[in-house]
Amino acid sequence: RPKERFLPLDIHKVIDNVLELTAPMMKMADVHAEEVFASDLPYVVADKGQIQEVFVVLLLNALDAISKKGTITLKTIHAPASEFVEISVSDTGIGIKREHLDKIGEPFFTTKTPDKGVGMGLAIVYEIIARHKGKIVVQSALGKGTTFTIQLPVARA
Repeated sequence: RPKERFLPLDIHKVIDNVLELTAPMMKMADVHAEEVFASDLPYVVADKGQIQEVFVVLLLNALDAISKKGTITLKTIHAPASEFVEISVSDTGIGIKREHLDKIGEPFFTTKTPDKGVGMGLAIVYEIIARHKGKIVVQSALGKGTTFTIQLPVARA
């Protein structure tokens, strides 16, 4: 693994890059991406490659959950007194069963068929966010979709 480089980063640029990478798959699945970005978002402290990997995994999982025609919403916010920037990835997919919610960060846990994945994507996401001293929260409703909310530390000037 290359050496980690935690630097001030514009999370909006990272998300835009990931959306560009996943655009062909989103178009094929008839899935629309919506950005709801805070206008005054401070930079976060992050390793660009790792954070990009986090959003690739989250977007591909959201795509899988939707399967055909839907929306993925990427939203950023920062409460002025908060030490964290919040980034949420919401989909209009099938949702996650309540009994699976507390297992989704575990290595090799998956609800997908064997040809679709081995359950390492979210485990890696959780590990990366932990290394960044961030937090991750998942909310889901069957048949309505899922939201992953990530908090990353604000870069101090």
